[in-house]
Amino acid sequence: MKNLLSDPLFLALFNSPVPRIIIQADAPLFTIVISNDAHKIVTNLVGREIDGKSVWEIFDPTEAGGDGGNLLRDALTEAQTTNKTVLMPPFRYDMSSRYDEGMEEKWWQLEIMPVGGNSPQPEFLLATTLDITEQVLKQRAIENRGENLVKLNTELEETVSDRNKELQASELKFRNLVEQSPIAITLLTGSDFIIDLVNKEMLSIWGNPEDVIGRPIIEVLPGLEGTSHLAAFDHVYKSGLPYYGKEIEILLRRNGVLENGYFNIINYPVKGPEGAVEGIIVSAIEVTELVLARRRVEESERLLHSLIMAAHYPLMVLQGNEWIIQIANKPLAELWGMSLENIIGLPLLQVLPELKDQPFPALLKNVFDTGLSYGQEEEVFYLETPEGRLTKYVSFYYDALFDEQGKVAGIIVSANDITAQVSSRKELEKAYEQANLSKQAAQLGTFDMDLLAGTMEWDARCRELFGISHNNEVNYNVDFVKGLHEEDRDRVQTLIDDLFTRQKPDGDYDVEYRTVGAEDGKVRWVRAKGKVFFDDTNTAVRFIGSVLDITSQKLDEQRKNDFIGMVSHELKTPLTTLKANIQLLSRKARTKSDPFYIWALDKSEKQVDKMKNMIYGFLNLSRLESGKLFLDLKEVDLNRLILDEINSLLSIQERERIRFRNWDDIKVKADPDKISHVLSNLISNAIKYSPKGGSIEVESRTEGDEAIVSVKDEGIGIEKKDLDKLFDRYYRVKMNSTEYISGFGIGLYLSSEIVSRHNGRIWVESEVDKGSTFFFSLPLN
Repeated sequence: MKNLLSDPLFLALFNSPVPRIIIQADAPLFTIVISNDAHKIVTNLVGREIDGKSVWEIFDPTEAGGDGGNLLRDALTEAQTTNKTVLMPPFRYDMSSRYDEGMEEKWWQLEIMPVGGNSPQPEFLLATTLDITEQVLKQRAIENRGENLVKLNTELEETVSDRNKELQASELKFRNLVEQSPIAITLLTGSDFIIDLVNKEMLSIWGNPEDVIGRPIIEVLPGLEGTSHLAAFDHVYKSGLPYYGKEIEILLRRNGVLENGYFNIINYPVKGPEGAVEGIIVSAIEVTELVLARRRVEESERLLHSLIMAAHYPLMVLQGNEWIIQIANKPLAELWGMSLENIIGLPLLQVLPELKDQPFPALLKNVFDTGLSYGQEEEVFYLETPEGRLTKYVSFYYDALFDEQGKVAGIIVSANDITAQVSSRKELEKAYEQANLSKQAAQLGTFDMDLLAGTMEWDARCRELFGISHNNEVNYNVDFVKGLHEEDRDRVQTLIDDLFTRQKPDGDYDVEYRTVGAEDGKVRWVRAKGKVFFDDTNTAVRFIGSVLDITSQKLDEQRKNDFIGMVSHELKTPLTTLKANIQLLSRKARTKSDPFYIWALDKSEKQVDKMKNMIYGFLNLSRLESGKLFLDLKEVDLNRLILDEINSLLSIQERERIRFRNWDDIKVKADPDKISHVLSNLISNAIKYSPKGGSIEVESRTEGDEAIVSVKDEGIGIEKKDLDKLFDRYYRVKMNSTEYISGFGIGLYLSSEIVSRHNGRIWVESEVDKGSTFFFSLPLN
């Protein structure tokens, strides 16, 4: 019953203008549970505390003024024992006067409805009380008046005219009472139910038809034909028993429109002097708005229930201050690891007792006490399971539900399991912290440019590398561009402009340059790496990255390059002399036809050539690093250059392994010595990394405005992970098959730089165990 009394819909019905009282089904005491305001008014009990007291203590049967006490006791007992609704006929039960002036005669009509509990025994009795004192007294007055008229007719024949006048006056008074009554009333006479009297309230219900007096009701309201309403009139007329109808649906025409109305109706028989029924007094109270309002509430509750059950996130409705789980959906049950059958209808803290030591009960109580909504985006939630305590994270919102009196009747709880998101965030925070520590250990500086807002952020280390000690806002043009060394400025700006305009589609930024300190004037070498991010319209929106001080590394490289350059230069002269002497000795050996000396001197000459190429490589590397590698451009027959290089590199026997295919007569502007170095490196590598007997294919062709040269071998091939780094300085592929192959990792780096300075391209295609093809291109114009 507690649940029933806290139900907003039941409270709306119970607190309606119809007098109602709820009595405990505990015969013979029949304890009063609660009565509404309308009941207290009609029983003259306004201001008295009657809840918890016996019906007989409040309504003393000895003062009922008749047999009302026994009738009421019998009816209550019958409703309790049969568990069925009991409609009591009119009975007298006097009440204390409203102003303590003794007892006041009262007549009642009761409907006693069992509610709650399990069949066959109800828990409570809901009594709807209709005060019919006025109608009974009027009926009595009518009956008494008839008796008085008969007596007066017998005793006072001489005053017949006066008696008629009084009768007419009384009739007029009765009609006036009916017409002025706020309750819809009509008087139907005869078995045809002729309308003898009707007031404006009833006419309004009927749709204000004209000229109804003296006409059968079926003629005025043809919609009654064949309905239970007409049958009810007939039953009252024939049985002499009144009829009470609750929320009866009647189809009426109002303002020219057919519509349904709902009424509480009493059909009361009017009897003549001999007890025969002569007519029916019909009274009706329209309750259409109340019924429709109740249905709207029921529909709202049904819709709310459907929405909750269909939601993809946990939802429930808690009822009352004990937080009974009235509605809950499947996602909530899954969050708790339970079935809905073990949740619905139980108090929240009974389902989850572990909540008592968590913040949720206090937050719920505050919402219930204040009616103010509350929510949190993140809160830890501990859940006890058979496997132990689980730690979850939830976002949740509490919204109060109000009854008709504006009091909080319950709480809607919505939640979302964000455990995965929180765990991911914590992992990211941990990773960020580790990255930050790594950045600090590596002394990396960071930069962040918001290209839409036009702002730039530098951390302390980045500021230090540009010689800035202040923490003021930094600017791209003022602090970055002006902070670049003048020899590097155009190159870096061009690279960044190409990134912003997607000339480099991947948006990756990797460059080395010098800075000149804004405050200390110090020159520093830095390596910057970063990335440009674009929106859906390919507009650059963000540029972020890091900078590393490589000044010491650059100075070490400079010292190394100076040393290599010096040593290589000093070795050139003796190596040239050694080669000339070997060639002289070779000619003499051939003159004497000594095969051993010829073979030994040829091998020596090849080793001298290898050493010469290595020394020239180191010299070119030194010149490249110091910015002194210049090109001597001439018009070159590219095919002739390729053939000369093949012939100079290989013996007659080795040349048979190489196939040279040329499709066009190709002339280019190039430095023949530098391009010969590229060809020598690519062909030598093809021989070095090919198995004995493997063929090598060199090809030249034109394609568009480029001349393209390729060197293809059938060697060991290169793994994909090494391809992007293959042209880096000092990079060597590490494989078991290359462990004993000599080299310093500068040949391909130098070749790449030489081709690049010719405004050409160099690349490779390779597959492990199947061979590699190296390409380079030179512009035709």
